[in-house]
Amino acid sequence: CIKCGLIFEKYYALQEKNALEAELKRQQAIKEAEQQRQQAIEEAERKRQEAIETERNRVICSTGDIPYHYEILCPIFAYGRSQEGIFQSLNPFDAYQQVTQLLMQEAFKIGATGVIYIHYDYQMGMVDKGIFGLKDSFQVFAYGTAVRRGERK
Repeated sequence: CIKCGLIFEKYYALQEKNALEAELKRQQAIKEAEQQRQQAIEEAERKRQEAIETERNRVICSTGDIPYHYEILCPIFAYGRSQEGIFQSLNPFDAYQQVTQLLMQEAFKIGATGVIYIHYDYQMGMVDKGIFGLKDSFQVFAYGTAVRRGERK
């Protein structure tokens, strides 16, 4: 009968609509779960980087001895510079900070907790800036002994 056919058509159309809606909801849930997973991964990586940075900043730098027993690891070396530019002037303090940070990073990479007997040396020079001519450069070289800290002396 025609009436029964219409009822079945409406029933199957409704079933198909419900199935499509369920599939859309499932895909949306998958997308949201993936976004949450990605956010969790990014947050974990951010926290890991913060922990590494905190540990790196705990590296002791000293131009002499430190009041701890320590194991000598190896000598390390770093180089930094400051130079004049279009919008910056020569700043030797920046070069010293830069080279100290580099020593800390190198020490951290090899598992050291300190750098002792650091010696700094500097040199004034000129850097060719192409069409802007020669500019002054302040170069800092530093070396020290990487150590792994033990108990307080």
